[in-house]
Amino acid sequence: MIEVNLRTSGNAVELFNIYYSRIPENKLIYVCCAPISSNLLEVQHHLAMLRNRLSSLQPAELKPLGQRNPFLFEVSSNAQEKLMSIEHKKKLKSISHSASESIDLINILQPLAIEHGKAEYLERIQKNLLDMMSAADSLID
Repeated sequence: MIEVNLRTSGNAVELFNIYYSRIPENKLIYVCCAPISSNLLEVQHHLAMLRNRLSSLQPAELKPLGQRNPFLFEVSSNAQEKLMSIEHKKKLKSISHSASESIDLINILQPLAIEHGKAEYLERIQKNLLDMMSAADSLID
């Protein structure tokens, strides 16, 4: 496996895992490129956080290592907002997925709850989870 940065059809740079196999008899190489955008987004997010921390330091707090003038990164507010938006969407998708999975598990337990007279509790939990899912989904769009 190889990790490579490639440009996509939208002209954005993304991180990909490259898998390949060779068939010497036919002199062929099969290549599969699988995007790993979550890793790229994490790297971009951490880089933006580092840039933000560096830009908020006062000159007296900086200790240059072999340089006279420390170099500070400048991050545009649009880039930071976009990264934070991506991070929030990721968390909202995770919440929605967890709620959906919990509802599936509740459906498995429902016959036992009915048998023991506790079905109304599961229905209330299910309703709350559905509300959470719809709220998270509406914020994602």
